[in-house]
Amino acid sequence: MSVKVPVKALSFHDNASTACVESFGEGEEKKEKLKMTIYSGKPITGHWYWGDLVIDGKGIQFTKNRYPILESHDVDKKVAFSDGIVVDGKGKVSVDPEKTVFVDTPESQEFRRLSSDGFPYESSISARPTRIEKLEEGAKTEVNGFTMTGPASIWRECVFREGSVCVFGADKNTNAKVSNSEFEELEFAEVVVKKETKKSTENKKREEVKEEMTLDELKEKHPELVTKLTEEVTAKFNDEKKKNDAEMDKMRTIMSELQKDNEIRKENELKANASAIWARCLAESDIPEHLFEKVENMVQYNKFVKDGKFDIDAFTQKVKEEIKDWEDKGISNVQGFSTTVKGSAGDSEQKAETEMAKNDDSAVDRMLGYIGQEINKD
Repeated sequence: MSVKVPVKALSFHDNASTACVESFGEGEEKKEKLKMTIYSGKPITGHWYWGDLVIDGKGIQFTKNRYPILESHDVDKKVAFSDGIVVDGKGKVSVDPEKTVFVDTPESQEFRRLSSDGFPYESSISARPTRIEKLEEGAKTEVNGFTMTGPASIWRECVFREGSVCVFGADKNTNAKVSNSEFEELEFAEVVVKKETKKSTENKKREEVKEEMTLDELKEKHPELVTKLTEEVTAKFNDEKKKNDAEMDKMRTIMSELQKDNEIRKENELKANASAIWARCLAESDIPEHLFEKVENMVQYNKFVKDGKFDIDAFTQKVKEEIKDWEDKGISNVQGFSTTVKGSAGDSEQKAETEMAKNDDSAVDRMLGYIGQEINKD
């Protein structure tokens, strides 16, 4: 429900809520700390707008990391700020002195000076309700560790705004005759709790007994009903199981395809990395380009892959060793392997290159045979 509420009706004081300054240490080490109970958790009786009211400590919500401590809820009168607002098991709301800092304002200085002199400051809480429980006359409920009897209002959930030091706490004599600018639009859920009569209590007990007897005597008095229910539950269970099994099979298929695609992608990446290393190293060597493919077959990249990780450094080193082995064995001096042919120029060089290409296969076979013998010796 949405209701316009006077702003002053959102600030509360109870007699057990106080604020004072305590000094710790001496001399330069002396520090002033705020000791403040913002709300005691007890009923606020006779409030001019809400009547008897209790704020449920379990339902207080803190939506900020740091909260202001004001004087009489006046935003222009700042006293301190705290990031340690604490709620105990009985709904008591207080500040942690170790996590509260005084600010340098006239109001803060006056509060500290007067409090140190013994002035009896009180305190007050400001909050906005989001769920209210209305107790009719005679209705009872548990809140903050005690039983509250209606008529009364209980804020089961609310949003904390700030705490204030006050001379007399919230003004209990304030009335609703205020200007429109002093109203606030609130949206909250409201539940009405009625008084339990003797008849309603007996009916409730009778329903509980009836339910227990029905459960205990169901098989004996209505076996056909039990059988039918069992069949319906079993059929529904089997249908759900089939649907779940089908969904699981579908998910397994999708996961299998994804895994397969992922493995193929990884393998292609490994091949691409190996090819790039070969291309770079061969381009820097004296080995003719038409032999690149045969030289590459001498070192397989998959021998350098362990647990899906490619040892690039070891593979590169092996590639360089293989290329050097070809070069050391005189690959550039073997007939058909030289990349340049001595001659005057032009046609003579082209003719020599053509002749060289014709002898490639036989020369390569001889060289591979020679390399194979060397490898077997090693």
